Amino acid sequence: MLIALCSTSISALQPLKGYRGFVDSDNFLGINPGFLTGDGGPSTIYTGFTTSHGHQFNPWLYVGGGAGFVYNLSWKTHGYHYDDAQYIIPVFAEARFDAKWRRFTPYFSIRLGANVNDHGGIYCAPVIGYRFNWGRKSAVNLGFGATIFGRRMSYYEHVPHPDGGITEGPLVHYQGTFAKFTVRLGFEFQLP
Repeated sequence: MLIALCSTSISALQPLKGYRGFVDSDNFLGINPGFLTGDGGPSTIYTGFTTSHGHQFNPWLYVGGGAGFVYNLSWKTHGYHYDDAQYIIPVFAEARFDAKWRRFTPYFSIRLGANVNDHGGIYCAPVIGYRFNWGRKSAVNLGFGATIFGRRMSYYEHVPHPDGGITEGPLVHYQGTFAKFTVRLGFEFQLP
């Protein structure tokens, strides 16, 4: 499939000025490096979609905005504590730079915004990738990067007793920020 996609980009066409839209499959991987030392904790896998729509100003600059829904496939509840967010809902502005070097069409994209789920926080997703042309008005994109997002976390305090026992105390909230490796595969289109 990769060879077929590469063969379609022989003409290396740049995007046209005007409306440009993207529908992407976003996949985040949070690797717990503890497996190297035998302290294996859970790694997390998120999958979902994002979409971005905006304006192509010239052959190399796109500016737009979008939203998405990305679900944590590894999510589990452990009674009093959540390992990680069950899902995130990003709302963002995006800037994308498309280059052309002979037949090659790499790109760089950055999305800045917020995760609006569960008192969320920041959302930032820089990605570098390759644009496989399907003519002048459509393409398939494959990119790799990182996704940084914030969310509120909750846990119960443990209150020690003088006799040695521990009681579950009040629920405490704090804001956390997470970084995940990202693979983005998507389709782009332009309208006449």
